[in-house]
Amino acid sequence: MANPIIIEIPQAPVPKASYRPNRKGGGYYPGGTKGWMDHVSWMFKQQKPRGFKKLMRPVRMDIYAYFPIPKKNLYSYSPGDLHCQGKGEVKDRDNIEKGIQDALEKSNLYENDNQICMGETVKRWCSNKKHPKGYTVIVVTEMNEFNPPGDTCPVEVN
Repeated sequence: MANPIIIEIPQAPVPKASYRPNRKGGGYYPGGTKGWMDHVSWMFKQQKPRGFKKLMRPVRMDIYAYFPIPKKNLYSYSPGDLHCQGKGEVKDRDNIEKGIQDALEKSNLYENDNQICMGETVKRWCSNKKHPKGYTVIVVTEMNEFNPPGDTCPVEVN
């Protein structure tokens, strides 16, 4: 595997909302989706390695999403707790991934987001003092082969 590309964004991720058509024939992304995607794209362009070339092989993407602790239940959360405990402030993992993946495709990190063949997304609470708006870390690694050695399908397909 090649050296990973690490993108740090001093803000919690915004889940990608569905595109909403309007009566004039156009449409929009509600809830700050477009602004977040533009911000991710801009942050990648600011942090990309010198001499970077678009990734053309399969990619692994890991996303670490740190959300600020909600003020309404401040004492029932602590930094480092998993953010998937269903306390009313949970963001859907797949929508977080979609927004980031589409933004990085738009910024030419890779040819198409269908190159992403593995990775994980971790959601956690973070300290409001250190990161009042949350924090996002994206780690992208180009893989040498699509199926790593020893990673074969356990079922025969005819």
